[in-house]
Amino acid sequence: MTSNACNEVSSDAERWNDVKQLNDIFLVHQYLREHPNTPYKSQAESLFISLKQNEIREMLKQNTEYDAERLIRIINEGVISENEIINSKVVTKPVLETLKSLKTVHGDILDIHVAMNSYMAECKEGYTDVYFFGVPASGRTCLIASLLCSNLVHVNLAAGAGDYALALQQYIDAGLTIPRTPGTFVTAIETTIRSMMSAEAEAKVNFIVVPGEEYALNIAFNPERIFEFEDMGVSSVRLLQNNNRKVFFFIIDPTHYAVRINRDIVDGYDENTGAPITHLEYCVVNQRTLIQKMVNIFENPGNAEIMKKVDSINFVMTKSDRLGNAVEREKKAREIFNNKFANRILEPLISLCKKYNINSSTEFHPQLYTFSIGKFYPGWVFEYDSTDSDRLAEAIRSFCHNNRPKRWWEKIKDVRWVRRSKS
Repeated sequence: MTSNACNEVSSDAERWNDVKQLNDIFLVHQYLREHPNTPYKSQAESLFISLKQNEIREMLKQNTEYDAERLIRIINEGVISENEIINSKVVTKPVLETLKSLKTVHGDILDIHVAMNSYMAECKEGYTDVYFFGVPASGRTCLIASLLCSNLVHVNLAAGAGDYALALQQYIDAGLTIPRTPGTFVTAIETTIRSMMSAEAEAKVNFIVVPGEEYALNIAFNPERIFEFEDMGVSSVRLLQNNNRKVFFFIIDPTHYAVRINRDIVDGYDENTGAPITHLEYCVVNQRTLIQKMVNIFENPGNAEIMKKVDSINFVMTKSDRLGNAVEREKKAREIFNNKFANRILEPLISLCKKYNINSSTEFHPQLYTFSIGKFYPGWVFEYDSTDSDRLAEAIRSFCHNNRPKRWWEKIKDVRWVRRSKS
């Protein structure tokens, strides 16, 4: 062997040794491409196959947390083919097309922040106002958005919050996760919910968007020990005080029992520019504690006039696709609720419902609904499934006091009341 050949073999051994030690799928792929006749080809191919298998396992394991840009790079550089990715059920073909054109897809959606600037926090009179109380990142906004895309829900896009509602629908249609709702944003989305069974049995509903930070920090966290809604001074309270009938839902996120909330605290204002001087503050809030405090606020006599207008209070467990298949998730959701939330919440809530005749059709017991917007993939891209949205929309329609059919004992009660009033 000549000295040049020896040098070449030695150099190749050094390169392969460096690549092998780094254990990087991109470098191994590059090495095989640039050195097709390397004496270490079989070793490199064996390592490459192992790294591919590990990469696909990580894609499936991490799911939404897997770096979408890394996934696209892997495909674009030919490290793993599209067919291998799709056949391994990492993503579907439509989701992959979305991931490959994210910038274009985002550009086609109505700017949600612009839509927020043109909103109106006014409730249509004579409708039922439906509130979803949940901490930040609990899936509350995604839940409302998916309801707006339900087959049973018609949204009035010409109403005050029409642009915001349209933006939410476009995010669902595109399969993109909705940006975080600002802490002070409150609005009412005017809708009509029709029945699965009868076209005539419809309900007029305002979906109230209440930001999670306001709920957690100003209402349930309640550091100043204020228990009457009218004294809280938060933006959603004025809507609570209107004359519409109401339905309340507590949103439960089964993936995080405690949530860390960051917020800017204003210390003062710059003398020259007038710009606020702030510092970042955070607090950790427990979901069960927040719900418990909210029930305590409901119990306060100062809020009686609001509670007299409430027809139903229930729970929704979001992100239920992480709890198993359709059968498993119902059982798992009840286990989580009973183990983590029912204690110190359920009995006081049932007593409250008895006092104000809330949840009368279920013997004053709240219902627990599981909810998933659909199947999620890397990059938090999802494929929308309307099953849970339709089911929840039908439940909401049935809760609406002025729209649900009266049961036989309610009809008797009405007759008795009429007779007494005539006498």
